[in-house]
Amino acid sequence: MMLNYRRLNSVDALMAGRDRAQECTLYIHDNGLVEINQGNPQRNGFVRIDPTLWVNIGQMTLFEILEQPDILNIKNMLDLRKLLDYTNPTHYNTLRYGRVVIKCNKVTEQNVGRYFRSRYPSMIGYICVDNRLSISEPEGVVSD
Repeated sequence: MMLNYRRLNSVDALMAGRDRAQECTLYIHDNGLVEINQGNPQRNGFVRIDPTLWVNIGQMTLFEILEQPDILNIKNMLDLRKLLDYTNPTHYNTLRYGRVVIKCNKVTEQNVGRYFRSRYPSMIGYICVDNRLSISEPEGVVSD
């Protein structure tokens, strides 16, 4: 059993990583922890990201990106593992959250979406942007 934990700039849902983890939603946002008291603390977790990191992510090497605290925090909160196909129910059930909602400014939202598309493409079906279904390719950007 995984223990619930609190980190700087993040709050874990009480049910995250447990039997009903797929009912949990992880909110990724860039405006502080004002939303913690909203919603259901049993099912809603929050992680605040630094928008300046995501604006400058295009100038970083892959190693620099993977070592960023925001990236490590998101990976740990979700228990993401590279090369797993999360469309497979067995792999999906290893996630600590069943859904991710990105609530950020447009540039940050697009860069977070690019990160998930490039590193965890099978997660795209479980990601919403500001409660819109899935993340779409930003206008004027060519897919990798």
